[in-house]
Amino acid sequence: MGLHPEVRRKIEENRVKRDPVLDLRGQHLLHVPAEIRELAHLEQLLLGKNVIQCLPDWLTELPKLQFIQLNQNPLREVGKVTNLVLDWGVWWNLRHEGNLGDEQVSGLWLHWKSDETLEAIPLEIISSEKTMMEVALSLPKLCWLDVSAQDLSY
Repeated sequence: MGLHPEVRRKIEENRVKRDPVLDLRGQHLLHVPAEIRELAHLEQLLLGKNVIQCLPDWLTELPKLQFIQLNQNPLREVGKVTNLVLDWGVWWNLRHEGNLGDEQVSGLWLHWKSDETLEAIPLEIISSEKTMMEVALSLPKLCWLDVSAQDLSY
């Protein structure tokens, strides 16, 4: 099955303009299009709100890629790909299944209630007293944290 014409157009436009950002959010992608492999200039790849389950290892070959936004995808396997931005649920599931190291995550998209704690996380990972925010801030390569979906007013 080929790429949707709109996705193909966006990739081709990015290739021609050499834009450092490729935005393919909400395109119903089942996988990362192989055509992206040729975009050596790419710095940010936005793939949120798709149905991607696995990431290809060739993403690690893109020399300038600093950021892969993948929130709201049913990811099951990320291989050795780094600089991932994930939503909390995907991050936790991948980590819990042993398919993700903390060093692979550079950003999290968090949703929580102000008094929510992570009682389901095993004690060997964190204390049950820690909040989602505390866990997120403990990630060694975290450089992006989106809490915009939260009501943070007091």
